[in-house]
Amino acid sequence: MSPNELGDLISEIIDCDLMENHLFVKRIWAKVHSLDEHNDFGLLQNAIRLWNKTINMNRKLNMNTIAICRKNMNENYIDNIESLVRQIVFNVIFLYHGRWKEDNYWQYLDITSSTLKAWLDYDILHVTDTVLSEFNKLLDETHTEDYAFLSPIQLKCLSRCYLYRAEHASINCKWSEAQESFVKSNDIIKAVPYEMIEEHITYTYHMLISTGIDMVKTVNITSVDVLRWISNIQFIAGSRRLPTHLQEYFLELIVQCAQKDDLVINQEDSCVLQQALDQFSVPDGRNHMKYYPAKICAALKSFSVNQMTIETTFFEIMENIVITEASQIAILRFIINKVSQRISAMSIMDGIELLIHRHQDVQHVSAGTFYLFKIYTLYELAIDNDNEDYGDVIKSVMDGIYLVARSFDEIDLASIQLMLWRTGDYFNDKKDFTKAMPWYFHTSSIMTMTAEGQQNTLILARKIALCYAKGNDYTSACTWLENAMGTINKGSHARDYLWLVQWSIQNGDDPTKS
Repeated sequence: MSPNELGDLISEIIDCDLMENHLFVKRIWAKVHSLDEHNDFGLLQNAIRLWNKTINMNRKLNMNTIAICRKNMNENYIDNIESLVRQIVFNVIFLYHGRWKEDNYWQYLDITSSTLKAWLDYDILHVTDTVLSEFNKLLDETHTEDYAFLSPIQLKCLSRCYLYRAEHASINCKWSEAQESFVKSNDIIKAVPYEMIEEHITYTYHMLISTGIDMVKTVNITSVDVLRWISNIQFIAGSRRLPTHLQEYFLELIVQCAQKDDLVINQEDSCVLQQALDQFSVPDGRNHMKYYPAKICAALKSFSVNQMTIETTFFEIMENIVITEASQIAILRFIINKVSQRISAMSIMDGIELLIHRHQDVQHVSAGTFYLFKIYTLYELAIDNDNEDYGDVIKSVMDGIYLVARSFDEIDLASIQLMLWRTGDYFNDKKDFTKAMPWYFHTSSIMTMTAEGQQNTLILARKIALCYAKGNDYTSACTWLENAMGTINKGSHARDYLWLVQWSIQNGDDPTKS
């Protein structure tokens, strides 16, 4: 097809609805790929008119598209009308022999960079050499240390181009190049008034976070590398709080990064990270359940963090986090798992108690559910640290439960009883009878509050009696078993009576005397 015929096709589509004539646009796109170098000014003018028609078709910035779906696009590149138009216009101008490109340098740079961006949005790693080489050539021609002679519009274009270069480098895992271009972009845009660059700043945030997400997924990149990349957020011009939808991704990125490996960051990087967390995100109603895990992960990532700092951060979270549904308790568990090896079990229990008291007037989650979570947490701590004595901790926790247990649902009480019993069994199986007994004692106390508990009285009494017997306290062993046998007469076995005789003899009693 001759340049003149191609120009006529483009002219026809200019006055039409591009979306309704998608197939026609795709046909022109295919024809442009077979176009040779030309000097048809009419074709060039029609291409520029087509560009001007679509100048306002900019895709809305969307984190889901840029950061997540870029790796799994359902929409093909050639099915996106804007991308097709960008490629059509670029090819026509690139192949044109004449001074238009020199005389309209900034518009040509804008068209070329927009075409490159269309490829980046669809994760086409191998951008056509023509687009990429022309983009780099044009951008390198603008290299200067003094941007005072450029207009705000030109500065925005140039800054945006360096962001695109940074994005292309990050997609290809060239992290140092991405860093260099990102910093360059921010240095340039600082000369433009903030009210003219709000959309640009939002895209800059997008690029920073999406690159961080890509880095987390890269095996040979450490968490320290990612966190240092994230800290670039402080250099973004006009930096202020992130848009809410970006805050969520920013917070998730910090958590993912913290869990990538066990490396820690120095004091300077830690301060920058904490400042970024506080400056760009706040625990508001929408994202607070993401903010607090990020807060504790950021604190734990510091090389110089100490127990007092972690404990202070933990209590700060317990004083402020709001649980509005039972499913959010999983977030509490995540936070506690992070701090469990750094602060004492008693401090963790005190923190949970503080949270429970704060939620007394909140009807979304019952007190029984909170206390069940507390017992479950103590169960996990006791199992994970089975060399430690948790006798004082379990007493403190259960004293609080006894004060309010009568108001619990039967299911919550039964579940608490089960967790206590299970922990006692764990230590019993390990032959650590001294540690098993407090758990069994409190199981027995909860049993008196449940209807089903009475049925298990004798079973539990046998366990407690045997623990006493293993400790050579045969008097207490006999007392527990006799009391239970007196309560549950029909459930007694011959074995129970034999134990009583055996323990009485070992205690120095004569079982033949009345």
